[in-house]
Amino acid sequence: MLLPFSWIFGLISEIRNFFFDSQIFKSSQFDIPTICVGNLSVGGTGKSPHIEYLIRLLKEKFTLATLSRGYGRKSTGFLLATTETGANQIGDEPKQFACKFPDISVAVDGNRVRGMMELVLSNSDLELVLLDDAYQHRAIKAGLYILLSDFNYLFYKDQLLPAGNLREKRKRVNRADAIVVSKCPEDISEQTKQEIIRRIESYHEAPIFFSKITYSAIKPVWPEKHDTISKDKLASYDWLVITGIANPSTLFDELNRAGAKYNQITFPDHHRFSPKDLQTIRKTFYNFGSAEKRILTTEKDAVRMWDSSELIDLPIFYYEIEIRIDRQNEFEKLIFDYVEHHSEND
Repeated sequence: MLLPFSWIFGLISEIRNFFFDSQIFKSSQFDIPTICVGNLSVGGTGKSPHIEYLIRLLKEKFTLATLSRGYGRKSTGFLLATTETGANQIGDEPKQFACKFPDISVAVDGNRVRGMMELVLSNSDLELVLLDDAYQHRAIKAGLYILLSDFNYLFYKDQLLPAGNLREKRKRVNRADAIVVSKCPEDISEQTKQEIIRRIESYHEAPIFFSKITYSAIKPVWPEKHDTISKDKLASYDWLVITGIANPSTLFDELNRAGAKYNQITFPDHHRFSPKDLQTIRKTFYNFGSAEKRILTTEKDAVRMWDSSELIDLPIFYYEIEIRIDRQNEFEKLIFDYVEHHSEND
């Protein structure tokens, strides 16, 4: 029933892309190297941990910044974050970047062109910018596009909004310089990989990589009150799991693999905790499980909880994640080749 609306959405999207492709609408390109990490679908592909992977890879060699629109923030315009800036001012992902990587610049602006200009003006030593979720933001032209597609919701199986989750037609994968199939299962077979590669290459030939989410330590939201819990102790506690992200399935898969006992409260993506939500969390926590119980949330949700002092007396932890990419050396060479070649040309 929703397909006719998807056709209308697709027509509008294609007209917009035609105007940019024909240079009727102008795209701004900057001399400074820019890497865009994005997707064709609405949320949930793991952009934030992939941005963090690139930050770790590049920050020791280049002076870099991240630029996001700051989804869900209450502020407007350009804002350069500090570790003290709240998630309500810059958005949860930028807040996460700012807290984990205080030695880089983290900026937000709904107008990416203006954001880039402000970043360049504010830091004369800037050598590289990572654009978070800017694949459809065609007013700015990045130098390198990395497109993510969730293994569980591959773009070639999806439909345009509102019948599916795609923001653009599948063929628009053709703007990508590299494609990463994210959130792959630990036991993905070579046969499955080859089938996915074959299907993706029918739309666009670009290097294709596969990434997995790996869970490390279970860290307290307020470290001055609680100690870190190691992974092998996961099943020693009863957990109230609170999530407000697009696709928390990998977290629940990890809990199930560990044999952990848990209840869950699930909120929509980027959810802001209201006073009623906080009461529900407190009531649910006190009314379930054994004495050895804790609250577990995602890293992205944790940064929003830092703004909720009403929860500070509860034992709340987040599961820190990182990304593993197959053919890691090839992927990293692609990144360094682009940045270093572009820098030399400057």
